[in-house]
Amino acid sequence: MREFFFNSRARFLIIGENFEPKDIDILAFNYIHNVLFIDGATGVIYTYFPYEFESLHNISKELKKIGLCDSSGFVLNDGYDMLYPEKIPKIWKNSSISLIYGYEPPMTIGTEEKNKGIEIELFDLILDRIKIKGNYVKKTTINDTSQNVLFKRHFDVYFGNVPSLRIDLFALNDVTVSYLSDSAYWFVPQQAVIPKWKYAFKAFSWRVWLLWLLSAICCSICWCIVYFVMENKLHPMNFLEKIWIIIRLFLEQTIKFKVKFVTQLIYIFLVIQSSFILNLAYKGKYTYFLSGRNYEQQLNSLEDIMSNNLKIGSTRFLIGFFETIPEFRTYMEHHFVNCDTGITCFNRSIFENMAVFKPYRKVSYIRNLFRDKYGRNLHHRITKSITTVWSAAVFSKGHPIFPLVNRYFYLLMDHGFLVKITEAYDQATKRTRRTKRIPKNQKFSFEYFIAPFFILALGYAIGILFLGIEIFVNKTKKIM
Repeated sequence: MREFFFNSRARFLIIGENFEPKDIDILAFNYIHNVLFIDGATGVIYTYFPYEFESLHNISKELKKIGLCDSSGFVLNDGYDMLYPEKIPKIWKNSSISLIYGYEPPMTIGTEEKNKGIEIELFDLILDRIKIKGNYVKKTTINDTSQNVLFKRHFDVYFGNVPSLRIDLFALNDVTVSYLSDSAYWFVPQQAVIPKWKYAFKAFSWRVWLLWLLSAICCSICWCIVYFVMENKLHPMNFLEKIWIIIRLFLEQTIKFKVKFVTQLIYIFLVIQSSFILNLAYKGKYTYFLSGRNYEQQLNSLEDIMSNNLKIGSTRFLIGFFETIPEFRTYMEHHFVNCDTGITCFNRSIFENMAVFKPYRKVSYIRNLFRDKYGRNLHHRITKSITTVWSAAVFSKGHPIFPLVNRYFYLLMDHGFLVKITEAYDQATKRTRRTKRIPKNQKFSFEYFIAPFFILALGYAIGILFLGIEIFVNKTKKIM
């Protein structure tokens, strides 16, 4: 009876004789209520009203005569105006359903908590309206097979994240409208914080620094060559003097010197133009570094994850989102870690150099659990969204309250209840975020400026060294 695309809400017509109670038991267990029994010998039409007592547990299995089938057609008894009358009550009595959910804050937190979660509060509103008690069961781990317990009738409802590509999920069960959505992102372990003394050197890559230095040396050499060609003068001090002028121009310092040749003027003009652009870029980047917390090489794409050999923590079903990427499919053969969708996997990713992908709203809600003693996040979110995660309720196929619950979900969305509840949790998330920023009136500590003072001290040391060398050279000349 329960084939892959079986529809228990279809209309059934059974013709036979001697209908037995066990036949009703089978129909009631499979939530089949739109059924007519026609006695082949007498033509009497029977049906049963399983929810006559407005209860999910006290099922009425009494066959009632509603009409007659003869040569003239169907003749209904008084009190019945259609062959398949409405049998689902709007309000229930002495009824309860079991609901299974996973720990996915702020969507689902727990019935014992003050803030139960967005979805639990939605179900509380609906079940209170239709007078049904909800027996909630929280599972620590929800994997891709957990929803199949509905088919086996261990629970009435599963609610939470619903994979939109699971055809069998929709075929074997009844799925409500998707009432919540969230964007999923990759989350990777946060990289080490850049020491503040490195800020002076981190504005440019080492290649830019090297190119800048080589440019200064090259410019000085060309300048000396011009002097040698035009005036036949060449002395080591000339080179040092020229390189000092170039360095000061690079640093946007004023300097006085005579321009004797057009070539020299061209060199100076090019140095001024290039130094203006480089200085502007350096100052902007350095100011940006001073305004916040900075990290070493952050991962910002799936390609970065693979190039750094991070493991991938997920369930086998969810990882199917990326099966269309050949490089990723090959990468997963050696880097996949079977990991549940709960908070445990998110925690493991910090210590096992592992990337996971999670809904953003959930991570924002629990992020305070994953900070170091300085209030820094232990995870980094890669900015590009992977997919959209949908939340819905999944009922056993043909469950009698499914149409009513689905209708109320539409009403809650249409009349703003869903938005109100969601915004309340989003505001709570913003209030609990703890980020340490530099106050406007706070002075920079010495830690920020170790580099320039170190350069100054190094300059003193080099100057003293060359002073000693010059004194030694001068004394040697006098002796000779």
